[in-house]
Amino acid sequence: MTKPLADVYHLDIYGLRKDKYQMLLDNSVNTLPWNKIECRAPEYFFVAKDFGVYGQYQQGFSVSDLFPVNSSGIKTHRDEFVIDIDKNTLIKRIESFYSSSAINKELKSKLALNEKEEWVDEKRRGIFNKNNIKQIHYRPFDNRSIYYSSELIERGREKVMQHFLKGENVGILFPRQAITEKFGFFVCNTICDINFTGVAGQYGAGLVFPLYLYPETTGQQSLQESSIRQPNLNPAIVQQIAEKLGATFAPEKSASADNQSFAPIDLLDYIYAVLHSPNYRETYKEFLKTDFPRVPYPDPHTFWQLVKLGGELRQLHLLDSPLMNNPITMYPMDGNNTVTRKINQHDFTIHPAEDRADAVNCNSVRPEPVEGQTDVVHGSTGSSFMPQRVRTAKDSTEPVTETIGKVWINDTQYFDGVPAIAWEFYIGGYQPAQKWLKDRHGRTLTFEDILHYQKIIVALTETYRIMQAIDAV
Repeated sequence: MTKPLADVYHLDIYGLRKDKYQMLLDNSVNTLPWNKIECRAPEYFFVAKDFGVYGQYQQGFSVSDLFPVNSSGIKTHRDEFVIDIDKNTLIKRIESFYSSSAINKELKSKLALNEKEEWVDEKRRGIFNKNNIKQIHYRPFDNRSIYYSSELIERGREKVMQHFLKGENVGILFPRQAITEKFGFFVCNTICDINFTGVAGQYGAGLVFPLYLYPETTGQQSLQESSIRQPNLNPAIVQQIAEKLGATFAPEKSASADNQSFAPIDLLDYIYAVLHSPNYRETYKEFLKTDFPRVPYPDPHTFWQLVKLGGELRQLHLLDSPLMNNPITMYPMDGNNTVTRKINQHDFTIHPAEDRADAVNCNSVRPEPVEGQTDVVHGSTGSSFMPQRVRTAKDSTEPVTETIGKVWINDTQYFDGVPAIAWEFYIGGYQPAQKWLKDRHGRTLTFEDILHYQKIIVALTETYRIMQAIDAV
């Protein structure tokens, strides 16, 4: 006969150490005000949990059940060697590795290679292949170049990453445990790093879930094999969603699609919106700490509103949104554009909201593009650049934030009109508005870099706004 489980009791004592000691001295196991813990399968939590919404949460579907094929991101074991911000620098480094007659200590240091001689000698027998240079989502809003070869990379996760290299795709990233309120939910459209959102070393690696799977290309495809990409979705869950929506499922999004059918991208956008709901995160925070998130089956009355908002978020996070053409910040000062500040809280200086118009007025000077480069505002060529009128909080009926400031990259140059909400915004373990610049300490920002950073600020600011809109649905 199976014995019943024991009862579990728990108590938190707060205050100074001496006060805690005194309470323990004044009491015994029998007199302390214990709280009985409700231990439920399968987790058997040993701390108090609010099970009032547990049943409601469990009625949703797990994202790991919906997307059967998934894996953690790429782990190179030697990022500084096989990954670089600059593609040409990476090519030269890998070419030098393969072409050098001998790799001495000095060259190893130059190549950012910290490996034993046996490893170096074995790997140098290979041949440099320029086709192995790929783009990788290394950090949020930070795409870099990688030499993607199993010869030099520890774990390439080819089983999943191949589906981003064979054709157009989008993926969603989830950490298995959202221990803190710094949720690491994000999207990608190419291969990505294991620590993309900065939670791999703390709460398990975030996993990548591709939306589509491409067929194996052996060159001898049978008549029974499809050459068309297939949704990476659990048919049983999709069927349940279809029944709740009263709509049919289409494996590809049609330009003429209406609300009578839904496609894989609609499901991804719906999930993405739900996961960015502050109410959802707060209500289910205790359960988001334990496993992959569970998402409620959609309500037909709100599904398409959430799909729209989730789609806007997806486009923002991939920097594909039309809003990328409307910067809300300026870069007004001339200089060498070199990031010499270490980028911390002291490098963000706040100025009053009433000064915002001055911070972004049309007479500010923006950096000059390279000679002959197309002017992104007027389409002209040359070394002059006339700034575009930027969108400000005053252009919106619902201001996103009233606190703005300057982000200093060196002692004379800064990005102006940066909302504090964007500067402080977390995605997983990173604050992208700070992280992106920190990783470029000592580098000279190009014209494209400056525009890219302005896009990051737009994306983060709009993300905050849309998150509030999701809760209003």
